[in-house]
Amino acid sequence: MAKGPGTRYMVKYDNGETGSVLAEHLSPYEVPMDFGKEALPLQVTEFCEVFNGSSTDPCAWAACISRTLKNGEYTVRYPFHDTEPEKIPASRIRRLRVLEGDTWKLLRPNQHWRGGEVTSPMELETIDEEELGVYVDLSRVLQQQTHEAVGKGEKENKGDKADNKDKEGKDDKADNKDKESKGEKDKEGEGDSAEKESKADKDEEEDKDTEAPNKKSKQ
Repeated sequence: MAKGPGTRYMVKYDNGETGSVLAEHLSPYEVPMDFGKEALPLQVTEFCEVFNGSSTDPCAWAACISRTLKNGEYTVRYPFHDTEPEKIPASRIRRLRVLEGDTWKLLRPNQHWRGGEVTSPMELETIDEEELGVYVDLSRVLQQQTHEAVGKGEKENKGDKADNKDKEGKDDKADNKDKESKGEKDKEGEGDSAEKESKADKDEEEDKDTEAPNKKSKQ
């Protein structure tokens, strides 16, 4: 898409209306983040895109976070549209990004202007994603994520210990079973030896009984 000075494009909005828009106010539809996939929850005064939820006529509206709710929803306002604020689930929201050169950037949070001064998000000041923490407080979010990660790690460790304990128990049972089996075999071996010794003693007595008559007959 050529973006020479003053270049304009005719665009069609999802409500059917059309308009002539400067090239510098346009940005590719495909951005490097899906709706509902942000690593960090959005904070109040951040600019975002709101997905309309349509599979046949998908569209996203530029908005600003005015309140975060405990159930994971956001209350957003639409600074570029004459629309009332509304509650939107996090699954339909992502940070508003614009392409500058080859780099996707965020809009600086907490920007205000008089009516008519700004007509497009592309006219607002941008920042690198790494700078976001300078403009909004992410400490609580990061602390919560750290706490959840630690809790998850402890849970996994407990699971590993339980698995090891079960494995040790199974190994002990297997060892005991082997010992019992070996003991039974040893007993069987002892029984066989006793039978052999008893048989040998019996044979020896029979031999003695046979030898005694022979001695008498010789006399």
